Amino acid sequence: GIVGEGAVRNRQRAVILDTAARSVSSIAGECAVCDRQCRPGVVEDAAAEGLKDLAEKLTPKILDKVASYVQGNVKRINVKVTGVTDLDTNMEIKNILQNIVWVTGVEDKKMGEFIVSYPETSIYLANSIKQKGLFNVDQFTPYSITLTYQK
Repeated sequence: GIVGEGAVRNRQRAVILDTAARSVSSIAGECAVCDRQCRPGVVEDAAAEGLKDLAEKLTPKILDKVASYVQGNVKRINVKVTGVTDLDTNMEIKNILQNIVWVTGVEDKKMGEFIVSYPETSIYLANSIKQKGLFNVDQFTPYSITLTYQK
């Protein structure tokens, strides 16, 4: 699966439900079944419940499509990290890379060098790595990033 898939699913549900809530607030007070005025909130509650059910049914399908798209558009980016002198540090860096959002895989190439599967361009991956605060980005190309690790 995709790292961060649960967070994406929760964000998408929140957006769908928020949109539904805004749409419901604009619905008139007439009952769709009998064309009479209903007690305040009845129509809104029914509409909100219906939209909630719809969101729960559609969200997994939308996320499956997003996951398929991401898996089909993954780039393999060579990430070289200078300053790696031991296996523990190498494993620590691999773990950091694996936990970056949208990284779908990290393979060890050799000490301090990894192949990272990522659906976006290398500059976005470099920025995500830099945001961890443990690395300086020395250089990047479309398919490689060179970093310095700062313990």
